[in-house]
Amino acid sequence: MNFDNMLSYCRALELNNNRTWFHENHKQYEIAKEDFTDLVERVKFAAAERVDTDLRHRLIFADPKTMLYRIPRDARMYKSKPPYNPTWRAYISPDKKQLLPLGYFMMVAPGGLSHFGTGAWCPDSEYLRRVRDYIADTWEELDELIEESGLTLVGEKLKKVPRDFESNHPAGEYLKHKSWIFVENIPSEALENDDKYMEAVCALMDRMEPLRRYFQRALEDRRKSLWERIYR
Repeated sequence: MNFDNMLSYCRALELNNNRTWFHENHKQYEIAKEDFTDLVERVKFAAAERVDTDLRHRLIFADPKTMLYRIPRDARMYKSKPPYNPTWRAYISPDKKQLLPLGYFMMVAPGGLSHFGTGAWCPDSEYLRRVRDYIADTWEELDELIEESGLTLVGEKLKKVPRDFESNHPAGEYLKHKSWIFVENIPSEALENDDKYMEAVCALMDRMEPLRRYFQRALEDRRKSLWERIYR
């Protein structure tokens, strides 16, 4: 894989973000995409070494091409933006269209924008409530995991603790969140070759994996019945 191909293409697309240029330089796109796909496959196998057995088997046999996000933007959603996103992005999971199992997201781009992370997004109120209930009962474990990882929790959050929980709940700051994200930048020097990149990414996965598992359990948690949720 060649990081120069990936990054040069992103820079060129940033300067020529239009359909004419994109189609006239499609060969460059295919070459850079192949390099990124090879990189995603290496990250996939590294992730498989760290996750639980069931997910490991699913990851190993997953096609890295299905983990890639498209460079063309959806014109219906991003009408005010240029037609292409000049970055290489992927979600390391057996099925990036499904919420579970949680995976790792990665982006390779010039200008110090490259990053790697994991976390929980809640597409509906049921999953959101599931995560908050789990945190309310196990917040001390989450505290410990975050402290041990040295990572910072980010993500969209409310201004106040949700009304279903006590305003002075010890996990109040966690409960305000609507998503729970852990992301770290990949230094530019790590993009010099794939070995340096993998060293940086593997170190991050070792720190992030306990948190990925925590939120995987939270999203799967069904301890409270529908009756209990309604009349809590």
